[in-house]
Amino acid sequence: MIKKVLIANRGEIAVRIIRSAQKMGIKTVAVYSEADTEALHVQMADEKIFIGQAPANESYLVSEKIIDAAKQTGADAIHPGYGFLSENAEFADLCKQNNLIFIGPSSHAIATMGDKITARKTMIKAGVKVVPGYQGEAKDDDTLLSEARKIGYPVMVKATAGGGGKGMRLVHSEKDLLDAVHAAQSEAQSAFGNATVYLEKFITSPHHIEFQILADKYGNVIHLNERECSVQRRHQKVIEETPSPLMTPEVRKQMGEQAKQAAKAVNYEGAGTVEFLVDDDLNYYFLEMNTRLQVEHPITEMTTGVDLVEQQFRMANGEKLSYTQKDIPQNGHAIECRIYAEDPENNFMPGSGTVYYMQEPEGKNIRVDGYMYAGAEVPIYYDPMIAKLIIWDETRQQAIEKMKMALEAYKILGVKHNIAFLHTILQHPKFVKGQYDTRFIGLYADDLKIHYDINFDLMAFAAYLKYHQLLEYNMKRYNPAYQLLPQNLSIKIGENSYHVKIVDTYNDSYKIEVNKQQYFLSKQQISEVAFRICQEDKQYDIILITKTPNQFIINCKTHNFEVEVLDQKRLYAQLRKQSGQEEDTNYISTPIPGKIVKIPVNEGQEVADGTTVIIVEAMKMQSEYKVSGNKIIKEIKVKEGDNIDGNQILIVLENT
Repeated sequence: MIKKVLIANRGEIAVRIIRSAQKMGIKTVAVYSEADTEALHVQMADEKIFIGQAPANESYLVSEKIIDAAKQTGADAIHPGYGFLSENAEFADLCKQNNLIFIGPSSHAIATMGDKITARKTMIKAGVKVVPGYQGEAKDDDTLLSEARKIGYPVMVKATAGGGGKGMRLVHSEKDLLDAVHAAQSEAQSAFGNATVYLEKFITSPHHIEFQILADKYGNVIHLNERECSVQRRHQKVIEETPSPLMTPEVRKQMGEQAKQAAKAVNYEGAGTVEFLVDDDLNYYFLEMNTRLQVEHPITEMTTGVDLVEQQFRMANGEKLSYTQKDIPQNGHAIECRIYAEDPENNFMPGSGTVYYMQEPEGKNIRVDGYMYAGAEVPIYYDPMIAKLIIWDETRQQAIEKMKMALEAYKILGVKHNIAFLHTILQHPKFVKGQYDTRFIGLYADDLKIHYDINFDLMAFAAYLKYHQLLEYNMKRYNPAYQLLPQNLSIKIGENSYHVKIVDTYNDSYKIEVNKQQYFLSKQQISEVAFRICQEDKQYDIILITKTPNQFIINCKTHNFEVEVLDQKRLYAQLRKQSGQEEDTNYISTPIPGKIVKIPVNEGQEVADGTTVIIVEAMKMQSEYKVSGNKIIKEIKVKEGDNIDGNQILIVLENT
């Protein structure tokens, strides 16, 4: 019986496994790299152990470190999650050699299904339908050209040890085949240490549909219905749903039986996924088997009520499956959106950085599997997925609407992400009708460009309010009676500038002018970081988070923007005048608290008009204070490094 499990993973899947283990009364051990010292899974586990530097090949991919950590903490089992060592047959063997339960299938099953050529041969022998292709030993150019002609173009070149779209090339004509083979081999060697490739017929309108299976050591195998995984970018899944809008009950039954047949062919134990390619006519072909828990497993849990991680623990304990095929329902409809730290407007470039603010959606049948929190870092070393948003409802249309609302409520500020892109996909007519395949994102790239249904003039006004609020707060810390008068500000959002002018105010109502366009609107403070701005019949709920005193991150709907106040130095000059200090008076002061950075002059020194006499850092911005007219430095009242109050006299001057 498993009493303590080490989770050989990180991020949201480590958190997910810990939750099921805790529910079952199993103690947990987290391993972590230098980049994950403050990670959520480390905080949640009963024990934690450091395993190395941030790069995965120095920590999470080092089998010996994982085994040593398990021994050191007295764990009796290892759960590999997905990715990293989860489909490493040698690691599964190493666990067995060290009397540790590997929560997954046998090393034989992993090795057989992990090698795509061996898997194809095994499936053909077991009577499972596979995509027509060539997996022979001969890989010389003439053989490959000949076999590709037999298969018929287009063909896919695929790495036998591949995954995640690596080592894969689509070839439309014979003249491109050999270049594609060589490129796929090079990529596969780099990614997997194995350059072997094979050829496969390309299904013209392919749907990526997979079946979740569970199997015990006694030969019992069930499937838990299908998952539609055809919304992909760079061959990686973005949105999954169950049931598939393409599926019929008859084909579901046939494919489910094929999935179970595939599992039995390798004496599979535990949770696994059999993936198929399906064309528009519902012809289906075995693609591969993932011998681990899948990222998208929660939608199966939502529609069947089966905790798949709990079942993994039970199968690893040697328990018999407590479900039969007739026990597995297909209740309602579930959708999962993968939240990636990436920039969809820059070819999905992965990102990293600090999460300054986060608000997760809540509600009935809304689930978030994540690991981020405000203040956490998204590291550069690992997969950019930071969370999965999962919802359930009774019908597909209701599920789509609920997911759209949940995405709108999901706020992550500080790193670029794909929430707006996901929201755009859910509104596309082809997705709404369920008429999509794996080409969807590429085919409709122009339609899926993010549309900003937002008045940026009002976003600039919101930034104005936040900045004005911040300034006044700092002033009032030293003078509670201080009233900051409205200022004109230039605000930069993206590449565009907005000149904001307050024409008139009354309580929380405003007449404003932005780039000479006038608006009448009202403002309501929702929380410390959020405003509601109403303009005629439109309402905008806006979150503003301070990065630096003149830089903000602003969120409205599903969109985030970087905002900067451009003219902070000019504003400081206005504040000096407002507080009674004209620039040509015989003293220097700053209107807000700060710190003396540098004093480049000495007492008694004569200085010319425009000379910088002191540099002050206030609100993380350095400002140079210059004299107006020729002056003599009569008295310096501060020294470098001093903290100063607002309106404190720093230097006394006299005319020459």
